[in-house]
Amino acid sequence: MSNNNNVSRNANPSPPASIMRFVIPFSLPIQFEKIFKNVTEETLQTLKTMSESRNNFITALDSDNPDEGLTASSYYIPCLMGLIQAAQEVPQDIIKSKLSISWTSSVAKNFHNYAFVCDHWHFEAVSALISYGMLHRSKACTLLNSVNSDDTFDLKSKEIAKHLCESAGIFNYINEVQMVKWNQKPFTEIPEKYTELYTALSCLSIAEAQQIALKKAIIKGTSNSLLAKLCKGIHNQYQHIDDLFINIDPNFAKNQLLAHFVFYIKTNAIIFKMLTFKYIGLNSYTNEKYGEAISYLKEAVRLSGLPLPKTGFKGDDMKQLFKEQQQYITALCDRHIYENNHCYYDIVPDIKTLPVPEGVVIMKPVKFEAPDPVPLSIYLNENKWCSVM
Repeated sequence: MSNNNNVSRNANPSPPASIMRFVIPFSLPIQFEKIFKNVTEETLQTLKTMSESRNNFITALDSDNPDEGLTASSYYIPCLMGLIQAAQEVPQDIIKSKLSISWTSSVAKNFHNYAFVCDHWHFEAVSALISYGMLHRSKACTLLNSVNSDDTFDLKSKEIAKHLCESAGIFNYINEVQMVKWNQKPFTEIPEKYTELYTALSCLSIAEAQQIALKKAIIKGTSNSLLAKLCKGIHNQYQHIDDLFINIDPNFAKNQLLAHFVFYIKTNAIIFKMLTFKYIGLNSYTNEKYGEAISYLKEAVRLSGLPLPKTGFKGDDMKQLFKEQQQYITALCDRHIYENNHCYYDIVPDIKTLPVPEGVVIMKPVKFEAPDPVPLSIYLNENKWCSVM
């Protein structure tokens, strides 16, 4: 997890500005020129060039520099789109053998360290685009890790959020376009065959982009009322992700997803709900509604006492952030109760009678415009040909 949360012991701790760093998927090389038979020498050389583009792509995925992967993606993905179109047009009897496309998973517990193999062209498209989305997230992580001051954060926050919003748009595109085309899903239980995963990944990137916006708002001294709405919007995104996985199967997250991914989602859902009540409590206190402030803060304290999810993942960094918020909110609530008992004598209403701010989501996915496919013509010997432009 990448984060930027420099907080002193006595300060009001800022909400976490964090981005979960996924491991970029890995794939074995494919020699496209060996998939088709009876093709001309010109076509053979074109397919070899496409194989080289893919090999450069998967090599770049293994690099520590996400810029290399993003550049390689911009070359390979248009080639892949053109190849898929061409392959769908040629007679099936010129395809030599069953496709063998292998990819590891960024999110799956069972395919994190070894590859899942599929024989469908659009599994390759989905997997390549997942990698492209994860590269944008990785770039955002790299930028966030380079932040060492509020001034640096202010300079880089826009680019960080942009990469996250671009990744959200890519995951939406996979869901809306490529998952429809991948019409022969495997019987094996892999998270990537569920449309809910891509909605979840898009929501995750938007939630994290809004965490960046939230930190920027705090630096600029934004009102507690707006901070509460931003926190509620972030909570809603994380809660929606959790609900999506439960809708697939109550045990889906536990059985299929990486433990640290599940811990990150569930813990952030609690943290940002707790922070919603913290900030609306601070807002009430500023407006001299002392009883309301105590009621909101008591609810924040209650939420801070909820057990964190048990996923088998330690999550020490997030637990420390949670503990800092818990200690601050508890001390703040105790202080306001003392002041009210000795100075204000304001009635403390039941939390159920008080309004909860509506969540606001100010970050939006950047729509992914699929690149034009590289024009590819597959020519066959003996004057047989198929041309796709």
